[in-house]
Amino acid sequence: MLEYGLDAVNCLALIGDGASVNHNAFKQHLEKQIPNAKFVVCMAHSWNNVHGELIKNLPLLVKFLARVQKLFCHSGARKQQFKDFVMARGLHFTSPVFYCKTRWSTYLRSIRYWVKYIDEIEAFVEQLKVSGKVAKCLQYVREMFSNMDEKYKLLFHLRAIDHIGDRLEAELTKCENNSLPFAPYVLKATARIFSTFEGLLLDNELDPHTPAEGRTNGWTRKLWYTESKT
Repeated sequence: MLEYGLDAVNCLALIGDGASVNHNAFKQHLEKQIPNAKFVVCMAHSWNNVHGELIKNLPLLVKFLARVQKLFCHSGARKQQFKDFVMARGLHFTSPVFYCKTRWSTYLRSIRYWVKYIDEIEAFVEQLKVSGKVAKCLQYVREMFSNMDEKYKLLFHLRAIDHIGDRLEAELTKCENNSLPFAPYVLKATARIFSTFEGLLLDNELDPHTPAEGRTNGWTRKLWYTESKT
């Protein structure tokens, strides 16, 4: 502040992340020097915490993303195998998208990628042969797909989040590039997420007469969500 000739009395806010060390530094030292200021937690960092809570409450989805990432991220050969496998089915191929814990929107981009290629990755892991530590990872993914309860729960999570993907990804990108406190687009993003999931129900929950076997037959390509009209 001295360097730029700013009067400490005119400082009204100090913005930082929610780490306790920043709160303590403000309370113990800076508050005396800038008496009119309030400590404001950056909304971008707050949004990161919200996103972290979302991921933490979807453990099956996180495990799936982590396992497929381990299968591919350190093996160019397996990426090429997957590319050849997908193209042999007559589909356009794009490279797998992996998440990074410090880049919030990469979870979303990875989810949206696997929504597109979920049938292909299921078929690919069934015929894939690996050894070493990756073999345990491969076995886990195979077991996840063979367990119908886990498989369709995973599909629902993937497709539900993909449903709000376009809007949510735009808001997350803004948050990553801007740390203004109480930014209106952050508040708008949380409102949109809430309104979307508020009426979210599995298709079968809307029809009590749907046979139980409908949950496991022929729905792989079908959207696993619908917005309730009640």
